[in-house]
Amino acid sequence: MLTRILALALLLSACGRTGLLAPARDGGTGGHAGGDRASTGGTSGRGCNAGEGAWCITEFPIPTAGASASRITAGPDGNLWFTESASEKIGRITPDGAITEFPLTVGQDVYHHPYGITKGPDGALWFTEATSGEIASITTDGHITRQPRYRFGTPLAIVFAADGTVWLTGADGAIDSLTLGGNVISHLADLLVDWRELTTATDGAVWACAVSGNLLGRCPLSGACTTLPLPAPASYPYGITVGPDDAIWFTEVVGNRIGRVGPDGAIDEFALPTPSRGAHIITAGSDGALWFTEHMTNQIGRLTVDGQLDELEVPTPSSSPAGITAGPDGNVWFTEELGNRIGRITLAR
Repeated sequence: MLTRILALALLLSACGRTGLLAPARDGGTGGHAGGDRASTGGTSGRGCNAGEGAWCITEFPIPTAGASASRITAGPDGNLWFTESASEKIGRITPDGAITEFPLTVGQDVYHHPYGITKGPDGALWFTEATSGEIASITTDGHITRQPRYRFGTPLAIVFAADGTVWLTGADGAIDSLTLGGNVISHLADLLVDWRELTTATDGAVWACAVSGNLLGRCPLSGACTTLPLPAPASYPYGITVGPDDAIWFTEVVGNRIGRVGPDGAIDEFALPTPSRGAHIITAGSDGALWFTEHMTNQIGRLTVDGQLDELEVPTPSSSPAGITAGPDGNVWFTEELGNRIGRITLAR
C-alpha cells in the first residue's frame, strides 16, 4: 500500500487544462453541544492571488488536529457545515473562513463517528453517526438532537426527499427511508451490495451508488425501486449528484471515469486521462459545471457537461480531498481528510 501511495504522489501535477473528454456511451437498463470552540481560520499553502486565472484555492485550517473532515454541505444560514469523523465534532465555516466546532460527546464515553450531513426541511443540519448507529440534527445555533429510534448498523450518506422523508445508506446492504411517522422501510436490500452516496433527482426520485454491486439504484417516492448496471465491470461507483442539465452524474473510483445518466436511462462515461485518480464525491457548481474530489491524486476536477476537463492541485500535499459542495456564496467548498483543512475554490465572476 505504501508503495502505491508513493507512486500516486508522482502523478500530482500543477493546475491546468487537460482537454475535452470523449464519452463512451452505453444504453441503460432500465441534546446541546456544550463547550463549542470557535476559531477564525487563516489561509495555508497557496491562496488566491490577483491574475491567477479562472479558479483558485484558499485553505482554512481546522482548529482541532486530526479532525478527519469528511462530508460538507451548504447550510440555511449562509455558512458551510461539515463532519469531523475522528474528532467527534460538527464544524461550521463562514464564507470568510471563520470556523466553529460543536462537540458531539460531552462527558460521555461514546464514539459517534459523524459522517454524512445534509440540510433538513426543518432548517437544521442532519447527520449520520456511523459508529453509534444513529442519526442526529444540529440547529444553526448548535443545539443537537439525536434520533435514537432511527437505528442502523452503520449509517453513512443522508438526504431528504421532496416529501420530507429522510433516506440513508449504510453497511446493512440496503437503502433505508424513514417515513414521516418514524417507520423504517428498506429498499433494494442485499447484503452483497454496498450502497454509498445518495442524491435526489429533479423528478423526486432518490438515486444511490452501489460500489460493490457496480450499479446505480433509483427509488421513486411511489412505486418499486429499480437498478441500472454500469457498462464496465468493477467500476466502483461512489459519489452521485444532479447536474446542471438535470441528468444524474456519478464518479467511478476504480473505473476512473465520470458517468452521466440521461433522461432516457442511457449512460455516458467520460474517462479520466491519468490512472488512479480516485474520483470520489461530486457536486454541481454555480458555474454550470460538475466539480469532484480526486482522493488519491490530491486534486479537484472540473468537468463541463460537454466533456471539458480541468484540474486544480490542492496546495497542501497529500491532503486527500473528500467531500465537496456548492456554497451559498457561489463558490465550491471541499474537505481535506488528511490535510485537516477546508478548501474554498473561488469561481470567476
